[in-house]
Amino acid sequence: MMVTYMLGGRQVRSPRYLDAVYRMPNENRSLDDYYRARHLDVPHLDDLDLVLEERCVLARLSYEGNRECRSWLIARRDAILRERRRRQTTNRPAGLPAPPAARADAGRAMVPVRGRGRRGR
Repeated sequence: MMVTYMLGGRQVRSPRYLDAVYRMPNENRSLDDYYRARHLDVPHLDDLDLVLEERCVLARLSYEGNRECRSWLIARRDAILRERRRRQTTNRPAGLPAPPAARADAGRAMVPVRGRGRRGR
């Protein structure tokens, strides 16, 4: 499969390659594609599928040159991010406080300190 070719003096990705990265939905192809085109399937995806879908959308977005496809991919990414944010705020059981803010030293690794212990080494 040819990945890139020259068109008008610039390098373009092959449509077959782009479809292998992430297939764009065609509303007339199937009901699943209709739901994908309208982002109606996003609330029904589980958490892992949302993460995988976001990665595939970002991969296709990094290669896509068509403006219409790019705008749909950006809208798809936004729908996925909204759904992930909604799940983070609504999946917390009632009565639990919000998670604490990150501490300044949270990035440092915890290194155990060796003391003298019981044996007096």
